[in-house]
Amino acid sequence: MEDSALRIHEIERGVSKVTEALNQRNPEFASQVAAMDENVGRLMQKLEDLGVANETIVIFTSDQGSMCTSRRMVSSQKPYSMGKSFLYEGGIRAPLVVKWPGQIEASSTNETVTLNTDLYPTVLDILDLPLRPEQHKDGISLKPALKGDHIPFDRVFRWAYPPRHALGHVTSTAIRKGNYKLIYWYRHGGKTELYNVVEDVGESRDLSEGMPEKREAMLSELNEPDYMSPFRP
Repeated sequence: MEDSALRIHEIERGVSKVTEALNQRNPEFASQVAAMDENVGRLMQKLEDLGVANETIVIFTSDQGSMCTSRRMVSSQKPYSMGKSFLYEGGIRAPLVVKWPGQIEASSTNETVTLNTDLYPTVLDILDLPLRPEQHKDGISLKPALKGDHIPFDRVFRWAYPPRHALGHVTSTAIRKGNYKLIYWYRHGGKTELYNVVEDVGESRDLSEGMPEKREAMLSELNEPDYMSPFRP
């Protein structure tokens, strides 16, 4: 018989100690997912009924991972670490699903690394409208990826999350460049963690000590410009 109990464990990551969910066993959250699924289905059916389904692009995504830590855990983010409010992969990876009739092959997947700020220039490009780089400086068009090409990841991503959070997060920033991501807690003695998030998606092997030059280079780039300066004491 399948185990119906929620499995949890205590974990220390960065400067936080939390309780993390290891499996999906929250009936209230499951009901919300079911309701979302049902109502997205109703929306898609309405597009069919109106005769505009083949002329409509549907984009479905999220701003962050699910809550999987502390007393408010509702789901698990495994194999990624942590979840909502954290700068580990479980907190910043989210699904992006796009339906573009006649252009995207059904059930296809693409490993292009994206940000939600890419959606604005993508929609402009799809509609054959001129891009407005002054309005989407942090975004690029994903149109080539949607049509099956892979866009090499040659950008630098930065995250700044200043507040403490009830889910266990402590003020931190992060930077991703290539396969590597550095997380930095400036209020805790300059503590850092460095991960190869392609080879180690669960962020289980901190490379800070083994790759000091990589750590220092990424830390320097993260702090220039210093996005956290408004929040420093």
